Amino acid sequence: MVGQGSPWRVWLVIGAVAGWGAMSDATGLAQTHRSTPVMREDAELADVFFLDPDRGWAVGDRGAIWATDNGGRHWRMQMSGVDCRLESVHFVDDHHGWAVGGNIEPLTHRGSAVVLATADGGQTWKRIEAATLPRLRQVRFRDRQVGWACGDGSPMYPAGMFQTDDGGLSWATLPLDGGGHWLASDMNERGEAISADRDGRVWRLSSSGQRPCDAPPVIGSRIRRLKMTGGGTGFIVGDRGLLLRTADHGLSWRPATLPLSEEAARQCDWRAVALWGAHVWIAGAPGNLVLHSADGGDTWQTHATAQPLPIRAVTFIDEYRGWAVGSLGTILATRDGGQSWRPQRQGGGRAAMLALFSEAESVPLEAISLLAGEDGYLSAVELVNHRGLEIRETAEVDLVARSREAMISAGASAADVMAGFPLRQRGLDFTAERTLASWEFLHRGEARERLIESLAARIRQWRPNVVLTEPLQVAGDGTLTQMLNQAVLSAVERAADPRAFPAQTQQLGLAPWAVDKVFCAETDSRLTGTILVTARLSANLGCSLVDQAATARGLIHDRYTVAPASYRFRPLVNRLAHVSDHRDMFTGINLPHGSEARRIRGASVGGNLGELARSVQRQRSVQQLLARGASSTDATASTNAAWLGQVDELLSGLSENHCAELLAQLAQQYAEQGQWELAMEVHLRLLRRAPRHAYASASYLWLAKYAASAEVARAMKDRHGMLEAGQAVAGQAAEEAGGKALRTGVVRTGYTTPFGPTVVADARIASEAGIDDSKNRPAGYGSAGYGSAASMSLMDRGRIRTHILQLGREVQASRPTLFADPRWRSPLAVVQRWQGLDAEAQTAWQAMSRGRDDGGWAERAAAELWLSDEQGRPPAPQMVCSATVAKPRLDGKLDEPFWAAATPANLASGLSDDADWPAEVRMAHDQDFLYVAVQCRKAAGVDYSPSAETRPRDADLSARDRVDILLDIDRDASTFFRLTVDYRGWTREQCWESLGWNPNWYVAAAETETAWTIEAAIPRDELNSSAWQPMETWLVGLQRTVPNVGFQSWTPHSAAEPMPQGFGLLRFE
Repeated sequence: MVGQGSPWRVWLVIGAVAGWGAMSDATGLAQTHRSTPVMREDAELADVFFLDPDRGWAVGDRGAIWATDNGGRHWRMQMSGVDCRLESVHFVDDHHGWAVGGNIEPLTHRGSAVVLATADGGQTWKRIEAATLPRLRQVRFRDRQVGWACGDGSPMYPAGMFQTDDGGLSWATLPLDGGGHWLASDMNERGEAISADRDGRVWRLSSSGQRPCDAPPVIGSRIRRLKMTGGGTGFIVGDRGLLLRTADHGLSWRPATLPLSEEAARQCDWRAVALWGAHVWIAGAPGNLVLHSADGGDTWQTHATAQPLPIRAVTFIDEYRGWAVGSLGTILATRDGGQSWRPQRQGGGRAAMLALFSEAESVPLEAISLLAGEDGYLSAVELVNHRGLEIRETAEVDLVARSREAMISAGASAADVMAGFPLRQRGLDFTAERTLASWEFLHRGEARERLIESLAARIRQWRPNVVLTEPLQVAGDGTLTQMLNQAVLSAVERAADPRAFPAQTQQLGLAPWAVDKVFCAETDSRLTGTILVTARLSANLGCSLVDQAATARGLIHDRYTVAPASYRFRPLVNRLAHVSDHRDMFTGINLPHGSEARRIRGASVGGNLGELARSVQRQRSVQQLLARGASSTDATASTNAAWLGQVDELLSGLSENHCAELLAQLAQQYAEQGQWELAMEVHLRLLRRAPRHAYASASYLWLAKYAASAEVARAMKDRHGMLEAGQAVAGQAAEEAGGKALRTGVVRTGYTTPFGPTVVADARIASEAGIDDSKNRPAGYGSAGYGSAASMSLMDRGRIRTHILQLGREVQASRPTLFADPRWRSPLAVVQRWQGLDAEAQTAWQAMSRGRDDGGWAERAAAELWLSDEQGRPPAPQMVCSATVAKPRLDGKLDEPFWAAATPANLASGLSDDADWPAEVRMAHDQDFLYVAVQCRKAAGVDYSPSAETRPRDADLSARDRVDILLDIDRDASTFFRLTVDYRGWTREQCWESLGWNPNWYVAAAETETAWTIEAAIPRDELNSSAWQPMETWLVGLQRTVPNVGFQSWTPHSAAEPMPQGFGLLRFE
């Protein structure tokens, strides 16, 4: 509740008011959702507010606002004018109210606030310009002028907490030490905002700073709501039965006792809490029951709601009258303090389809768009797993929120991420057995049974006809996908059994439910099953299915990802004896439009269906042409320039949205091929043709990184030289072949290296000599792709950087939140440094160093400032690369004196689980080479067998114990060289996004029964064309990935997928 009197006097003196009336930000310009009017009928409701017994409002997904002036006997839709999720609503009288929420930008995953205000009780809602604010989750007002809001912290406003004294026209930010991403907050009587962040921590926030509360760690759960009363009492609720209580204004929190067995409590995800005097009401998922306490939480009663759909918010205006809202547009009311509840409105009674998948990236988005968006079947998505326990979330909007929003954007009515089944970070490739073992501490040795129990509860809660899940793979393959597939099949069987999971049926009110069909989603075109072509046109949506799902895919991934051309859905369970033909998943199931699990038939939004079909077909044809053009490996500079000229012609007549989609795809393809100049041209075209599209911010970021990157400039210099040589060799071969054009490679049979005797091109002999022969073949010879694909002539880097500086001024004026983003500001500062604008670069570093340290950015900026004067201790880890005169003999023994003198960088696991498999890296250099020594103790249970195969270029090392050497030579914390080597001495190299970078370097491997070592030499001119200067400083990341075991790194801000802002300093003697 909002405190009275003194709390607001505290807030009014906070910060300088920042107004947005004259400021714009492109983040909020592009609306990429496609919601039909009928979708709002079943949109989930996130909050409810009643001013008195008659007047109330509820808000939720798709911009839905419902209002009543007769206590809920009739609810009417109010037009919000937005399509995003509205999280919170508040009124101070029968005319003046506010609703807040926000958009999420695809690819960049930045949030932008939506603030709505009304002065006529909601008959008209006006959007207040607040696009520079981050996404908001909660709003409360004291009167028509003074209010507060909280949500995600952002680079521009890291506090995430705001106050207004002019009715929301402008906002002041609370000056906090660290800020946060606030999931829930409320004011206590002392004027403090008691707030819970997405890391499970509880804080006291005020004008005097940010202080932690005494609260138990939230493990395997997620805080959802927090409420305070005037008497100092408060409650926190969350997933898996989380319930904490305070009696001292939020200073300390302790678990509260529930009137449920432990077995029942762990299956409750509490999402809503309401307080009135000493009365407390708690509800959530499943929505069958509401807990009530009349004595401040000392004792509890359970009351039935007679419906299982999740409840997201509860409000009471006295001890008797209250309302609850939740999934499928459900609104419930009580007149007896919660003892009985009656429905006032619902957009549906249950889900027709329930999708159960591990993570959002596994979900066949176009299937959601077809079944829910086009066919109108009410659909829910439950994601079983989540990440974030090991690697702290760094995106402004976390993956849980983005995943949920992605499913809604695709067309689903509801979506959620389950708690209790976390996954280790990507790249570790844990087997199902190892994953289950990691869950045992949360589930007391019964992880598999608890997983099936949780899945069965979701089935009984949503009561679907059809369940869609992960692919069916070969038995015994040991993957998480296979484990989840089998767990879903078991849950489907047991959900129908009245004897299974008695706590669900006896305490939570979940009745047994028999699913009609179960399908698995496959992308393998060789398999049989119902086929869905993703380019299929949807008349109801007014676009193709892949277009409808495009925004969803961008919310999940941070780079443009092409959708599969088709899916196949294989039936795994069919309980309909009369149905053997599965033309679609609902064949034989009678669910007419307007029934309890299907939307009413809506009017088509596509206009002329024939014209729409032709537009979609043209887009598809252009996409195929662009893909073929981008994949050409025998193009010349002139043909590539001509091809880019044709791109504009191909795109003429297409919508801005279609142009942006096609250009984003083309740019990503060029970047992965290492054709950065072409990628640059395509990104510039995207900004010209679709400047207001949601992908524009991602193009700005890419261009800044490209302009700053010394690594890309070095790689491009090599590529252009090799291109000329390759063309000359091809010409000579053509003459020798009588004019027939041949692309041939030069294969040398023997030569002398700087580190040993002459070797031959046999990989086994080269390995014995300590030399990786494959690295001595010039890039591009004997292979297609990077080295053999020409691009346009090398553009002057100075002109590129000058252009980026101009773009920087445009971004600062038109996209201030993007300008504040360290992903933009860090490479831009390096460009400024390249261009001699040192003062501007220093200003940028100073601004970044004052921000909240999400993933190492503040520390990165502080290190850059430290390098300007080197006063005190460096704020980032530092490694000295010692100078040596003598060259080593590369044999993996590391017996040269300079290796003994070099200070090791010890790699360590953030989970402290690596005592039995330590690792360290040493580095040294002379005028010609950078030397790297790696020593790793073998991890138990890992396959370290040698390979009889010939060592390939850019080997797939994902299943091998390996070390990454990550070199950022310009310190832009954006692009870097990645050299990966495994225990065998096999290698893989990457420059930024491209595997096409193929440096010549030398690697020797050695091993014993318990350890393995690597000794490598990297020519300086493969990394940087200029000689090392005294105390020259690069950034370096050193990390080890042991599949199915763990991860180690030299620096704390790191992950298997590198985080360049977390690299340490590498100083050259």
